[in-house]
Amino acid sequence: MQPPTSTILIVDDQPIGLLSLQGFLDTPEYELLLASDGYEALALAQRHSPDLILLDVMMPGIDGFEVCRRLRADPALAEVPVVMITALDDAQSRLTAIEAGADDFISKPFNSAELQARVRTIARLNRQAKLMNERQRFAWVVEQSEDGYVELNERDEIVYANRQARLLLGLVEGNGLPASVSFFDLARQYYTLEPQEAWATWPETAEGGMPQTRYLVRPESELSQTLWLQVDLLHASELKASDKRLVRLHDVTGQMRLHNDLFSFHSAVQHKLYTPMSAILISLDLLMHRYPKAVSAEMAELIGFAREGAHDLQRTLDEILTYTSLRSASPADRHAPAAALKPLARQVATNLQLKTENLRLNIPDYPEEIRLPLSPQMLEVILWELLDNAKKFHPLNDPQVEIVLERPTPERFRLLVSDNGISLLPEQLKRAWEPYYQVEKSFSGQVPGVGLGLTSVATVIWGSGGSCRLVNRTDGPGTVVDISLPVIQTAAPADESVRTE
Repeated sequence: MQPPTSTILIVDDQPIGLLSLQGFLDTPEYELLLASDGYEALALAQRHSPDLILLDVMMPGIDGFEVCRRLRADPALAEVPVVMITALDDAQSRLTAIEAGADDFISKPFNSAELQARVRTIARLNRQAKLMNERQRFAWVVEQSEDGYVELNERDEIVYANRQARLLLGLVEGNGLPASVSFFDLARQYYTLEPQEAWATWPETAEGGMPQTRYLVRPESELSQTLWLQVDLLHASELKASDKRLVRLHDVTGQMRLHNDLFSFHSAVQHKLYTPMSAILISLDLLMHRYPKAVSAEMAELIGFAREGAHDLQRTLDEILTYTSLRSASPADRHAPAAALKPLARQVATNLQLKTENLRLNIPDYPEEIRLPLSPQMLEVILWELLDNAKKFHPLNDPQVEIVLERPTPERFRLLVSDNGISLLPEQLKRAWEPYYQVEKSFSGQVPGVGLGLTSVATVIWGSGGSCRLVNRTDGPGTVVDISLPVIQTAAPADESVRTE
C-alpha cells in the first residue's frame, strides 16, 4: 500500500461538517487530521505542517478568519494553502477571507466532485512547490560543499559536477560540461587511480557487499604537494528508478599527513628504542643464564627485576607500534639515488637480525643521477616494513628474502621484494593495501593483523606516483611485493677533470 502523499487538516466545529468532508476525502492518497475549533487547528498545524487546510469560517472562540491570520503570521505555516469553507456568499466575507490570507473558497453546500478535484489540484501544486523548494536548497548546499559531487550515466560520462568537482577535475567554471566527457579520462589527466585492484572492479563493491576503498592521488610536484581524494560511490541500485551513479570526491590529504606524522613517530620508536632495548634484554639474559655462578643471589634478584621492567617496557613499545601501524605517509622532499638501495637493504636486514646468507640482492649499480622518488629515510622505512613483515610472517621467523630492482622502461623502476614465508588468501591479497584493513585471524598465530606496514608503504608509493601489488609466489610458499616507481633523472655531476679558464 502506498503511503499518503498529502496531509490535509479539516477544521469545522460541526461534527456533521467534519464527517462529510472526511467521507469525501477518505482515500489512500491523503492523511486526514480533524480539528473541531480554531485553537485545536493551530496546534495540529504547528505539529504536522499540513499540505492543505480546509477551514470553516463560522466557529466559536476564534473564527476561521482569525485562524487564517495567525497561520499567515507563523513563518513555518505561512505558505500552507488555506481553503475557506463557508456558507457566506457575500462579497464582504470573501474580501475579509482574502485579506486574512485565504487561497481559495468552497461554498456550502459543496459539490463532492468539485471538492475532490480542487483539493487534489491544490495539494499536488503545493507538494510540487515544496519539492522544488527542497531541491533548490539541496542544490545550493551541494554547490557550496567542500566535497566534489559528480553524477555519472551508465557509460561513466559526467552529466553533473558541482563547483568543487569542477575544480578538482580541471573543468572550467560556468562553461557547461563538454559533450560525452568521461570521468575516467578526466581523472587520469591529473591523478593516479589507487589501489589498482579496487578500480579494476569499478563500480562493484568488495566481497560481502563492503564498499571498496578507492583513491585519486595527484603525486607531489615542484609546485604542489600530494593530493589525496577518497572516491565514494552511490550505486544506481541505491537510487530508485535511476540509471545514474553519484560519486563523492572527498579530500583526505590532511588525514594522510596526520598518518605521516604517526608513521614518523612509529619509525623513530622502532629504530631508536628497539635496538637498545634488545641489547639490554640480551645482556640481562646472558648474565642470568651464562654466568650464574658469577652473580650473587641479591644481584640475581636485581637482574630479575630489571629484566621484568625491560620486558614491560618492550610490551609498551609493542602496543605503541600496534596503535601507530595503521597510518599513511607522503613522500619527502628529496630523492634517493637508486644505488643507495643495496646498502640500505643490507643495513635494515642486519638491524632486523636476518641472516646474511638469506638475503639476495639483485640491484645494478646505477649512476648517481638515476634516482628513486623517495627520500633515503622513506626508502629505509619501506625496506624495514617489508623485511620486518617477511620475518614476522615466516613460520620460523627465518625467511629467505630476495630484492630485485630493474628498469623495464626508461621511465619506470620495478622493485620486487619476495620471501619464502606463507601464502595469502585471495581476499587478503586483494585488500592488503587498504588503510585500516586487518584480517580477523593472524597468519602465524603469533602476530595479529596483516602486514602492519603495508598500508603505509602503499600510501608512500602512491603519493610518489607509483603503484604496488601483493601476489603469492608461484614456485612455492611466500609472497612478492611488486612495486612500480617513476625514474627521477637528475643532472649528471660535473666532471672534476674539466676546468674552464
